Amino acid sequence: MKSSALWISGLLCLVALIGCDSGDPEPAPNPADAVYVCNQAGATVSILDPASTEVVETVDLTEYNFSADAKPHHVVVEPDGSAWYVSLIGDNVVAKFDAQNDLVGTVDFPSPGMLSLHPTDDLLYAGHTMSLPGVPANIAVIQRSDMAPIEVPLSVPIDRPHGMKVSPTGDYAYASSLSANEIVVIDTETQTVQSPVSLPGSHQFYVQLDITADGETAYITGEQGNQVHVLDLQDPTTPSLVDSISVDGRPWHPQLSDDGSTLYFGSKATNTVTALATTSFNTPTVQGPGLANPHGSALSPDGQFLYVSNANANGSYESSSGEDVGTVVVIDTQTRDIETVVEVGKEPAGINTRWQP
Repeated sequence: MKSSALWISGLLCLVALIGCDSGDPEPAPNPADAVYVCNQAGATVSILDPASTEVVETVDLTEYNFSADAKPHHVVVEPDGSAWYVSLIGDNVVAKFDAQNDLVGTVDFPSPGMLSLHPTDDLLYAGHTMSLPGVPANIAVIQRSDMAPIEVPLSVPIDRPHGMKVSPTGDYAYASSLSANEIVVIDTETQTVQSPVSLPGSHQFYVQLDITADGETAYITGEQGNQVHVLDLQDPTTPSLVDSISVDGRPWHPQLSDDGSTLYFGSKATNTVTALATTSFNTPTVQGPGLANPHGSALSPDGQFLYVSNANANGSYESSSGEDVGTVVVIDTQTRDIETVVEVGKEPAGINTRWQP
């Protein structure tokens, strides 16, 4: 009996030393402040490590049974970096991945576009892209913990709802139209849709909006009108136009600094990035290597760097390999110098890092 016990004890020690898991080790999670880039023409998502400004992972969506024409368009990231969500135009799906890039769940929604997280509630909002001949007049409201549809679709009384943003206060979400100067407001507690608000002026083709931390002012880019509209949200259910700033070259996705003093956005037609001062309305621009049809913009959580995706649709950027690639340009927000140019997949569109409420 004693020798048998010793034999078992020795065997247990051997198992402990060798290990009993013969499978592959759990993959390391993405960097805490990873930058996610949707490569719309390549059915991939590039993941950048901000410390090295290198691509540390390329998520091939076809490996998760999505199509080669999935067209990842926009991405948002949980505040703690534990999960990320991507809209897939070609597959009519909003998908959730965890920090190890395992697919967690999906929600069907036709031609999903811009995404926005609620700051405190378990909600994800999605608008549409412009890819469908007739874009439905609705948005999606998703419970993001388990990807259960809350209101999918939720009807909204505006045509081609594209821009999508939840206020940092969490009380209301805003969707903007591509075909008219219209915005609709959604009560995020009840998902009640307010009457649409029409704004004056020429047709803007509203792309996307961003909102100050206090929820009282919004900035919305008009691609066709070449303007940034400043909206008063002190009455959050009735946005009103208080100013219009003329800019050049088809302004695209806007990104506010944490203190609201600067609005960054790329201009597709001029290959520039504008740093709009929200008090003086000065519009200094950044231009240089890698800026080629800028699309999305995202700030690092500490606000030190601005990441700008560039679709390079006209081939104005020549890659080091000669291949057809897009770029992410990293800009120092203090000096406004281009720090580095990172080559990613084909036609990068939406870009984001973890969101800070």
